[in-house]
Amino acid sequence: MQTSALTFYRFIAAAMVVIFHFGQDTFISSLAPGFFNSGPEMVTFFFVLSGFIMAMTSIDQPQFTAARYWLNRFSKIYPAYLIAAVIMMLFFGNKDSAHDSTAILLHLTMLQSWVPNYPLTVNVPAWSLSIEAFFYALFPAILFFIKNKKPTAKQFFIFAITLWLVTQIIHVYLLNSARFYAQQDLIHFFVWYFPLSHLCSFVLGIAGYFLLTSKGSDSIENQSSLTPLIALIASLASIFLVLAFKADVSSAWGIQLPFESSLLSPLFLLLILVTVYCDNAFTRFISLPFFIRLGEASYAVYILQKPIRSLYQMYIYPTINTTLHIHLTSTIHFVAYFLLLVCISMWVTTRIEKPVKLLLRKTLS
Repeated sequence: MQTSALTFYRFIAAAMVVIFHFGQDTFISSLAPGFFNSGPEMVTFFFVLSGFIMAMTSIDQPQFTAARYWLNRFSKIYPAYLIAAVIMMLFFGNKDSAHDSTAILLHLTMLQSWVPNYPLTVNVPAWSLSIEAFFYALFPAILFFIKNKKPTAKQFFIFAITLWLVTQIIHVYLLNSARFYAQQDLIHFFVWYFPLSHLCSFVLGIAGYFLLTSKGSDSIENQSSLTPLIALIASLASIFLVLAFKADVSSAWGIQLPFESSLLSPLFLLLILVTVYCDNAFTRFISLPFFIRLGEASYAVYILQKPIRSLYQMYIYPTINTTLHIHLTSTIHFVAYFLLLVCISMWVTTRIEKPVKLLLRKTLS
């Protein structure tokens, strides 16, 4: 099973989220507006991948305990999460009405996505980490069910795809009902940001790994065959086309579709499953150490994008334009900001995130 290629996918997904938030007026975005402005859909990809990776690292672990699992997850995500929150509170707390005491409390406890009007407070991208925290809290119970009730992989996958289908039916109903126009803000919250609305993506990722491994290694197709490569190309092309033309897809159906809320989970799962089957020049290339390092820094890229952008706008942009009288295009400014973000994220990952993670695990275990 070739899982290292999935690491670089995380970086690509994080980069697309950054483009969605801060690069929509750039030349990069204009190349394929629908595709490059698919940041919310990439969050769904993170949820599916998270379920897959959690299952991969835990299902066959004989000494799995909920306490150790929660400690590992906390030590992984909270240091960079806290750094981003502190930057936003220290530098921009007095300038942003979203930094009231309730918002700060919910943000620091990772509960902001449970309360209407608060998911996008303090550090906007962190709303998805609030949902991830819910997934992590629930995962030991899901694993306990799989190990003790012993459903077959097929049964669990049917449950996961049914949960996804029911969730999407509810989303489509809400988005296209009269209630959406009467209570748009509240329904928008429940469809886009409420943790239960995205649970199907996480469960589908778990089910995908369970289904993959249930067949045994002998059933994996011949790695020298062209079939996995063709399937990989087809899945990548399908995702690109759906994202690039999602507005046309909605128009063709005549209804509003919840692309941003787990609608594409099965398609993302297909890409993940096809990728781990592949051992070819492409997957080996994106598994090179440099791309792995970028993938490892993807979480910091995601969680630090808003603080670094805000600092760039506050200090670097005025220095370049006003002090130095150098007027750069929005594309060049975005590229400069993105490179700065990646460099800082790689430093945070190696110098702060990993050491703090090891220290927390050693101290609390």
